[in-house]
Amino acid sequence: NQTQPWMMMLGYKAAHTPRTPPERARQRFADCSVKRAVNADAKPPYGRGQLALREDTPPPYKEAVTDAGGSDYYLINYFRSLSAMDDNIGRILAELDSLKLADDTLIVFAGDNGYFLGEHGLGDKRAAYDESMRIPLLLRYPRSGICGKLVDELVLNIDVAPTFLDFAGLPVPKAMQGASWKPLLERKQVRWREALLFSYAFESPLPATPAMLAVRTRTAKLITYPGHDAWTELFDL
Repeated sequence: NQTQPWMMMLGYKAAHTPRTPPERARQRFADCSVKRAVNADAKPPYGRGQLALREDTPPPYKEAVTDAGGSDYYLINYFRSLSAMDDNIGRILAELDSLKLADDTLIVFAGDNGYFLGEHGLGDKRAAYDESMRIPLLLRYPRSGICGKLVDELVLNIDVAPTFLDFAGLPVPKAMQGASWKPLLERKQVRWREALLFSYAFESPLPATPAMLAVRTRTAKLITYPGHDAWTELFDL
């Protein structure tokens, strides 16, 4: 309904295994190869991580992850699938333009997790390194007049709902743990989180990523592995 407030959520699974790009994208990047990650040899303290599969790991996960650290075919199909997703995001943006709704539509583009492409010798996600912890996160709202701003504060995906409510002029329920990005975007002085907690519980029969807890600030990260004190990692970011 163009004359009333509305909201649409659109979730793509294209980037997930088994990574089957549509016909229109199957020849994209045909002449490309994928560079080896510069930190591919900086292996996690618990071993080969996601590339060390249990014997009972089910397909297609076993085949997909086995190739994640070095297969051009696997990684290029990943990018082909992402590019096909981008095609359709472009169609949505073009439709908003044609309906003259773009200026008044707040758009958040986000991923549910980051993804290893051979960094630390890993594929998949789950580990507490930044390639996995950080997500794609963009916001566009032309009517706000905010353009080209990079926010360095620690923001989380639980902030999305409070942000929508704040821009809509609605109260944010106290039960919500996230915080609105609106004051950050408007460059207002606001007390913001100084750290975040990351937790991962071991999942069987997925690849052998152990349980872990991490605390990340803007300048440092501590990763602990319950039951394995010798694996503890501390990073100056």
